[in-house]
Amino acid sequence: MSLKTLSLRNFKSVEDLTLPLEPLTVLTGLNGSGKSSVLQAIALIKQSLDADPREHTWRYAALWLHLGRSDDVLLRAKKADTLGLALQTDGGTISWQCDAPSGLDTLNASLTGDITLLEKTFSGFQFIQADRMTPAIQYEQAGSVDRDRGSLGPRGEYTVDYLSRHEDTRVSPIRRYPESRLRSNEDRELMRSIAPTASLDVTTAWLQLLSPGAFAPWQSLWN
Repeated sequence: MSLKTLSLRNFKSVEDLTLPLEPLTVLTGLNGSGKSSVLQAIALIKQSLDADPREHTWRYAALWLHLGRSDDVLLRAKKADTLGLALQTDGGTISWQCDAPSGLDTLNASLTGDITLLEKTFSGFQFIQADRMTPAIQYEQAGSVDRDRGSLGPRGEYTVDYLSRHEDTRVSPIRRYPESRLRSNEDRELMRSIAPTASLDVTTAWLQLLSPGAFAPWQSLWN
């Protein structure tokens, strides 16, 4: 199941937006143009699904995000009092709408559509905030729940732990750069040398290419 569009209404800096989504969607723009609002809206849906998809409750403070309270999320420009989010998938559209009384960190939303369409779509979801982890001597290990979900953590803090346990995991074909896009023999040779196995161990090769001499901390994590 793939996402086709994201629609926002009165969410943070966005008054009304419908954004087409592709397998790779890049957001660019000036500060305050709404890039973070788009990403946070998707993360809000994910953390609400994790809490309990049957509750139809938006949770502003949980693992992925800490957005504050309803006053911090609701568009203020036109004194709006309702919030709306919608995701169109190739199986149908799921939308939420709710009133946003002041001072709440959870809101009950009315749901339209089949929420089960999103459960599998979001199963491999990752959201890494701008304040990512920095190089360290020791790296955090994910707890059992986050490990079962394959979570990298909201700051990427479990990435080393994840890679140490999944070096041989094959990268999904949809996440690989298509060979049909390689335009030169040099490009093809680079991809053959960097990603011969299509496993997560390819991370080591990319690190060596981008920063020669860098070591892969997950390979010696348990030494």
